[in-house]
Amino acid sequence: MASIPCRRKQDGNPVMVCESSERGEDVEEQVETEEQTQQQQPGSSSEVVLPWSLEGLRASQRADPDMGFVIPLMESLAEQPAWESVSLSPTDVKVLWKLWPRLSIRDGLLKRRFESLDGKTETWQVVMPKELRS
Repeated sequence: MASIPCRRKQDGNPVMVCESSERGEDVEEQVETEEQTQQQQPGSSSEVVLPWSLEGLRASQRADPDMGFVIPLMESLAEQPAWESVSLSPTDVKVLWKLWPRLSIRDGLLKRRFESLDGKTETWQVVMPKELRS
């Protein structure tokens, strides 16, 4: 399953939000989103939900057929479900099942944990729904 890596703001273009933490301390690193940019512009509508906003990403993840299957399982089960419950599912559901120990619902979004080689830093990456992958 393809995903977009966490990136910092480049050339003034907004990019996705990532979280980084050192063991024992939680630090959230946020970059400017399109929603924040639009709110700063006069005459912009506050009812618009942009795809890259937190609400837009949540809605897109839950609307995605594969992620929409896995997210409720993660919210309701403490442990990884049995293989038999996903064995007949599409490939992306199976990939998410295999990644289960590294997945978490954070801020209402499905995210994947990456740990540095030295084990001191972990980074949480938003798992992108198919409609937002390039």
